[in-house]
Amino acid sequence: MRKLRRRPAVRPLVTAALARGVVVVGDGATRPDLTAHLVAALGVPVHRVAAPRTAALTGTSLAAVAASRHPAGS
Repeated sequence: MRKLRRRPAVRPLVTAALARGVVVVGDGATRPDLTAHLVAALGVPVHRVAAPRTAALTGTSLAAVAASRHPAGS
């Protein structure tokens, strides 16, 4: 993250993407130690969703649908 933040070409994109922080889903969101480590390593807020496993499955299903509709998948 530090390297990305230093690159002038991508600095505005990184700043905008991380303005609200990172959202953790899946089993990683159930581990407070991982969340604390991410905060220390990334230097941005880390949020845990209310139902981490459900969110991971929902996101995976949306990605699968999008991939199946993509022209390169045909």
